[in-house]
Amino acid sequence: HGLHYASWNELGIVRAQMGDFSGAKDAFEEAIRIDPRECRAQNNLGGLMFNRRDTDFARRIYMDTLAYCQDDPVALFMLGLMHYESWKEAQRLGDSLERQDRLRDEAQYFFQTLVDYQEQLEGQPRFAELEKVKAWLLELTFLQ
Repeated sequence: HGLHYASWNELGIVRAQMGDFSGAKDAFEEAIRIDPRECRAQNNLGGLMFNRRDTDFARRIYMDTLAYCQDDPVALFMLGLMHYESWKEAQRLGDSLERQDRLRDEAQYFFQTLVDYQEQLEGQPRFAELEKVKAWLLELTFLQ
């Protein structure tokens, strides 16, 4: 079913590029139905939903990705980013310290997991945004 999965995933990419949100979503969901352990379509669907600002849906998709691909750098990055952005917004709005702390802790967890996993890789390409993630970790840790 690898080719079948890849075809639906690629169709989703093409439909997204053409601005067919509904068609892209349907294609990615079909690819996920075919093989939920192959995480490319999940990441693509999560990205599609994130770009549409449906962060709750995107968050659920990325968490599903981690259920199958626990060290997936895209899912870890995006989950960290969503929590980081929510933390910044909570600070700006003056949300409760409890909410701010929870969002900060979540962002730190996903970003640190990504950094730890990437540092274990030897001789393999690293995640392109790794230095940015490290800077955000410093901010989350020391600029509270």
